[in-house]
Amino acid sequence: MPDGTTKDEKEIESLLSDLKHTSPDKRKWVFNSRQGKSARAVDLLISALDDKEMMVRECASRSARGDR
Repeated sequence: MPDGTTKDEKEIESLLSDLKHTSPDKRKWVFNSRQGKSARAVDLLISALDDKEMMVRECASRSARGDR
């Protein structure tokens, strides 16, 4: 990447941004997406387990377990 940021780093930044979104559906999407299943997303999974919305926590938990 021209600015020195790798594609993976940009994906993680995008996921982090989505986890801060005001919409619970947007936050849940992170864990239903392919990127949310990545080993790189472990820190995201851990932080989402404290989300204020129960369904976001549930999606993060299912993703961490490898459930669909």
